[in-house]
Amino acid sequence: MAPACVSDERAVAVSVERVWKVCLDVQALPKVCAGFVDAVEVEGNGGPGTIHIMKLNPAADAGSLFKTKVVVCDSAAHVLKSEVLEVKSKVENLKSHSTETKLEATGDASCVAKLKVEYELEDGGSLSPEQEKMIVDGYFGMLQMIEAYLVAHPADPGTIYTMKLNPAAGVGSTYKTRVTVCDGAAHVLKSEVLEAESSVGKLKSHSTETKLEATGDASCVAKLKVEYELEDGGSLSPEKEKIIVDGYYGMLKMIEDYLVAHPNEYA
Repeated sequence: MAPACVSDERAVAVSVERVWKVCLDVQALPKVCAGFVDAVEVEGNGGPGTIHIMKLNPAADAGSLFKTKVVVCDSAAHVLKSEVLEVKSKVENLKSHSTETKLEATGDASCVAKLKVEYELEDGGSLSPEQEKMIVDGYFGMLQMIEAYLVAHPADPGTIYTMKLNPAAGVGSTYKTRVTVCDGAAHVLKSEVLEAESSVGKLKSHSTETKLEATGDASCVAKLKVEYELEDGGSLSPEKEKIIVDGYYGMLKMIEDYLVAHPNEYA
């Protein structure tokens, strides 16, 4: 008899890239799903055949282990399929079951998660719709924890920021970036610029790195590094490079002026 199948989908207020990154980085789950996942063991390189063993928090009442084997991991299509090897079931005795999650972008900072669960019961029957919903809701419960964590930590790598600019500023209408590094301890932020109006020439790509270093209790120095490529493979003149740097420092000056004028903000 063919396995029974149940499917559902949920909207997620986070970009595909960020959710997928957590799907691949299962070692981050004790932090992302704190109070539910206590520890994770990985046997393999993350591809098909990799075994994931999650040690669950007893207070979650979901058993002590959730053990799976990766069957498909397609980063291009954002599809992850796993065979469940060990889990505590709140329904009937499952002979086997597997899960397939597919993420599809619905915007720069949103996606939909499509879940499909295939299962077989020991007696060859099927679960009731209520029991099938219980299984699906369990998986979407973990997805909701991941979503909540990523929403609460918006500067994690993969985050996309889209700034709508004032036309009067004369710097275009949109400035769009993707965070590649956000190190709170070292005060380093690195971003890939996805969309920006350039006044210096046709940039093929460019990225920025800002590092803040304290120089006193109420002062610091901002160190900026900009990496770029031109369409023709050449380099900008020193004058044009200065235009780029001065543009970023212009925004920094606005931030500084605001914080000096509002000493209790972000204190």
